[in-house]
Amino acid sequence: MERGPDDTEPLAATLVRYADGPDRATLHPPDEPPLADSWLSVDARVLVSTAAFR
Repeated sequence: MERGPDDTEPLAATLVRYADGPDRATLHPPDEPPLADSWLSVDARVLVSTAAFR
C-alpha cells in the first residue's frame, strides 16, 4: 500500500486529512505543489490511483 508523506498512514487518509483542513481548495501539503486545479481533477486522480493499487 502506498504511504502518505509521513510514512505512517495510507495515502488516501493523507488526502482526506488535507481535504478536511483549512486549505481545502488546494488539497496538498503546504510545502508541496498542488495536485490539481479543481476538485474534479482531484477526484479523477484519486479514482485512478485507487484503481491502480487494487
